[in-house]
Amino acid sequence: MKLKIKEVLEASAILQKITGFPLPAKVSYNIMRNMKKIEHEIKPFEESRLQLVHKYGKETEDGKFSVSEENLPEFYKDVASMLEEDIEVDIRPIKIDQIQDIKLTPNEIQFIDFIFEKE
Repeated sequence: MKLKIKEVLEASAILQKITGFPLPAKVSYNIMRNMKKIEHEIKPFEESRLQLVHKYGKETEDGKFSVSEENLPEFYKDVASMLEEDIEVDIRPIKIDQIQDIKLTPNEIQFIDFIFEKE
């Protein structure tokens, strides 16, 4: 399934929330499998984002890097560009009624809509 990196990042936090609830074994397995696939795709983005922090940032006294004020616009522009990149993620669909006991906001449902079987 083709998704944008920003969609995968948004879905990751919500799927993490869902993993905190008891679910049938098959549903839990598919959600964890989807989480692992998503985490695998997020890793290169995070590595590239850290490279940008080093590129546009300065080392602080505690040895960490922080993007300087004057470089923030370029940093944000580069990160925004990466977030729009398409990636391929092998998602195992689940039925929305399999997680019906979990309370999610409409926004949360929207962010993970791609994992639901379409009727």
